[in-house]
Amino acid sequence: MSESLSQQAIGFLNSLGITQLSRSDHYNVTHYGEMHNTENLEEISRLIHENPTDFKKLVSILRNIRDCGEYTEFFALLESNDLPLDIFIPLCMKFITKEDILAQISSVLYGILLGYRPIQHNYNEILIQKVIHNIIKASNSVELKKDITDVDISYVSIADGFFSEFSSAISADFINIATREVYTAFIELSFKIGSTMTKQISQYVPNLEENVMKFIQSALQISPDYVAPHVVSFLVADNLPKNQRVQKFREKIIESTMYSLQGSDSTLTLICQHLTVRCPDRAAMREMISQTIKSFFNAIHDKQKYTSYLMKCIKSTKMSLRNVSLEVLSVLIPYFDLNFINEITEILKKMTTEVHPNIKSLAIGALSSIVEYTGNTDFFDVLKHSLLDEKVVVRKSSLNFLSILIKKINEENSEILELLSQRTRDKSPLIRHEAIKMLSDYFTKFISEKTFFVFLDSVLPRVLDDDKKIVTFSTQMIETHFLSDINLSMKYSSVFDENIVENLRSSLQIIKTNSQKQIKNFAKLISKKLNGDVDGGFWALADVISEFETKQFNKDLLKDLWPKRLSISHHFLSICSKHANKTWIKDAMNDVTNISKGNLTCNYGHIKYLVEISGSDKENTKIFRNLFKKCLEKNIKDNDCIVYLVGCLSSYFTLENRDEINPLIDICFDKQIDNKIRSIGILSLGKCLLTKKEVAQDVIILLSNDLTSDSHSTIKMNEITALSDLLIKYGTFASVFIDNALKLLIDGEDIVKRHVLVMITRLVTEDYIKVKSNLFFKLLKSLLDENPMISNFASSCIFDLIVPKSSKILLFLSDAVSFYNSPDVGIFGVNIQERKKIYDFCVDRMTDIQCWSTIQTLCSKYIDHHMTVDTSHMRDSLTIIGICYQAIISRSSTSKSDNLNETESQELSSSQESRNDGRESIQKLLVIIQQQIIKVLLPKMIDLHYHLRSTNSPLQGDLKKLMSLIVRSDSSFLQYIEMIDKTLSNELKIYLQRTPENEDPSLPPSPSVRRVFSSSLLTRLAARGSPARQTTNSTPSRSQTPDDFSILLKRMPNLDEDE
Repeated sequence: MSESLSQQAIGFLNSLGITQLSRSDHYNVTHYGEMHNTENLEEISRLIHENPTDFKKLVSILRNIRDCGEYTEFFALLESNDLPLDIFIPLCMKFITKEDILAQISSVLYGILLGYRPIQHNYNEILIQKVIHNIIKASNSVELKKDITDVDISYVSIADGFFSEFSSAISADFINIATREVYTAFIELSFKIGSTMTKQISQYVPNLEENVMKFIQSALQISPDYVAPHVVSFLVADNLPKNQRVQKFREKIIESTMYSLQGSDSTLTLICQHLTVRCPDRAAMREMISQTIKSFFNAIHDKQKYTSYLMKCIKSTKMSLRNVSLEVLSVLIPYFDLNFINEITEILKKMTTEVHPNIKSLAIGALSSIVEYTGNTDFFDVLKHSLLDEKVVVRKSSLNFLSILIKKINEENSEILELLSQRTRDKSPLIRHEAIKMLSDYFTKFISEKTFFVFLDSVLPRVLDDDKKIVTFSTQMIETHFLSDINLSMKYSSVFDENIVENLRSSLQIIKTNSQKQIKNFAKLISKKLNGDVDGGFWALADVISEFETKQFNKDLLKDLWPKRLSISHHFLSICSKHANKTWIKDAMNDVTNISKGNLTCNYGHIKYLVEISGSDKENTKIFRNLFKKCLEKNIKDNDCIVYLVGCLSSYFTLENRDEINPLIDICFDKQIDNKIRSIGILSLGKCLLTKKEVAQDVIILLSNDLTSDSHSTIKMNEITALSDLLIKYGTFASVFIDNALKLLIDGEDIVKRHVLVMITRLVTEDYIKVKSNLFFKLLKSLLDENPMISNFASSCIFDLIVPKSSKILLFLSDAVSFYNSPDVGIFGVNIQERKKIYDFCVDRMTDIQCWSTIQTLCSKYIDHHMTVDTSHMRDSLTIIGICYQAIISRSSTSKSDNLNETESQELSSSQESRNDGRESIQKLLVIIQQQIIKVLLPKMIDLHYHLRSTNSPLQGDLKKLMSLIVRSDSSFLQYIEMIDKTLSNELKIYLQRTPENEDPSLPPSPSVRRVFSSSLLTRLAARGSPARQTTNSTPSRSQTPDDFSILLKRMPNLDEDE
């Protein structure tokens, strides 16, 4: 009859001499850890070292005993042989402190023995602490990527061996005897190892992660309330490595938790609540936690409790909690019924108008989820505002929302086209790129004349973009949707108006660099399609292409069509001008002569190119002066063709004096004459004045003064164009007409306002005029125009084109209140809320240095002044100071410390020498600001506080709001105030309590550092070289050790109280 497993184990005990350890030595070792003066233990150790194979066989037999459940028989056999039931404990203590193979085997052995029942026979407090101590060292070693030593490998192997068997030991009996402190220490270590283990270490212990996961799964099955807090802590940790290994570990934790908590709605709900309130307020973490909550929420049967809790979180005063809650709401939309979705939709719509950009962005994201789930596309009113938001994060979310709407609609939508077209001109390259991509996709889905026009009108200008990526992408889109298909251009040739043609001409200068062959092929296709029947739009396209590929156009075709030149589009004549021959020049000169006599009428384009073709012969240019004089000697006030011809002819010679053009001047300013004749006359007059500066000086005042008259909008725009051309040509006359032109931004028609903005922007960006404070504030006033098209265009002109030219002009903001009573500006003639929008626009584009300079200027220039004079408009000074200061302390991006004045350069000289790190530069700037606030700013504000109080001014609240903003950023400011005026300090404290601070959602992520243990036991053991025996073994009370989930219940934030 074969021996039983227990008998085999006893046989190995004898052969290895383990049974020879005396009772007294055994007691001293197991109870006090005293292993010196134990000769028998040393002898046993020597025998095992000499014969480790038998020791391994013994461990294997003991594992089989545990797996078969025969430990009762084994314990009985030990007793019958008068051997202690914990006979292996001294051996494990002896070996487990080593750093060799026997230590690894001993850790496996002890993990096996802890699975024997009753557990009291093998549980030893000293040994368990030695095991924990080894695993602590292993948990530090698993994070290593290089410089891995044999000692590190040894400790990790010991941990691997223990966890490989420990999962079988987990039971209620183990928790009771080990205490929750020990049990949760193992749980925390397992999570730490699983979440920080590197690829390099796993090469030595490939099964460690699997063994740790096996232990956690066992713990979740036996005692989920103990593991759940660690699950939450692990899931919300934002300092873990970002790799696939950790992600897989995370997925297994979530899967195991859901499996273990099936049917336990209360615990799953509580986990979701904790994940919501403890999630770090970073975009990546919010997204990850939201998906995790979605998984848990899906497993909950009664979803109402968490849904109600989530709604409270959304309405919380804590900004970070609202951010997370909105992200969670977005992913949970499919789990809600339609009534609740309709209710939450209205709440989300209101949130899209809030102040904080992150809230708006996340609310828009939630609405996107609603559209995806319900198919409801009635959200264009929301998008019209959110796509124009000053923050990129809001506009980006809005574009994503719009992309979802595009997928849901089945027919063309003009509102979507307009919104996409606007965003292709966005100040952010990211938004422009995304808008171009979406517009291209929309064009592919809904091919029509209108979408073709909007596509070309929006994408062609982007080929000239400042951003190289935008240029490349726009070029690709033009090649794909335009140059590769001539049929679209034939079918929708009417889209090629003057604006599209001009944009195409400019963009092809860039495109031809990399797409010469494609443009050549496109030109060949166009040439084949040309005939007398094609419309003007297609001729306009051919005209532009001919400038780049002249040789591709068939001269015989042009020759055949020449007799029809006045009945075909004038772009035909433009193409002919590149191939003019003597016959064509002679015919063109005859046509010009007939027009001057009034015998021939045609459109202005024909006149322009007929003059150009005939003017290619120098002999004809001599005739032009005589024709010019004869035209003006006639009564031409009823013939617009002759009036236009005069302007074309004037460019071929120089005027002698003003008398030559008096008839033309009379036409331009005689309001009895038809507006069409006058507007053409002004264009011709402008061309005439370009030929001689002395003549222009006499007439330019007339043009400038007429801007403020009640002339037709077309006349005013032509006058502005003429005056701008004169300024560019001669470099003077700016002061004569700029003020009058700016008045049109207030009282003019929309089309005139846009024209003025274009003109001013061009003159500023090309350095023909300088921006002064008066001009700057008049431009800013256009941001408040009632027509959003004008206000948005003004914003683009000012902040995307003028300000980048010289950011110093933003410092004019400190002069805002100087124009409080200005008839033209008058602080923009609107209430403080509207003015604040302008201030926000400006400050958002200012550097930190500029913000601080503005604060200093306002303090010294106006607060001191208002102490003795009228305080009626000091509110703007306080508002601007608050906005500037908030911008400085809230920015997490690096400081742009350019454009410093002399004083600032001296103050920051030391920081500028070491600007390799932008954050370091910001910190140094903040130190300087802190010193200046205490030295200058706060004393002025305290004095102002006394003054406002003595006069019972309504501005006391504004000042208190500003001071609370400052003291909230640094408690030392409040201490300074308290030293000077304790009453004021107490008032500010009360004010701060009543107005809770919104958490900053843009805080930088926590640094990736080694995790600190939360368990007190692990902290103690990690701090000691080796564990010492505790004097007591009592089980800590639940209130002393917050290690299970009941404590999380007590720690759950009460949102009702919070509100």
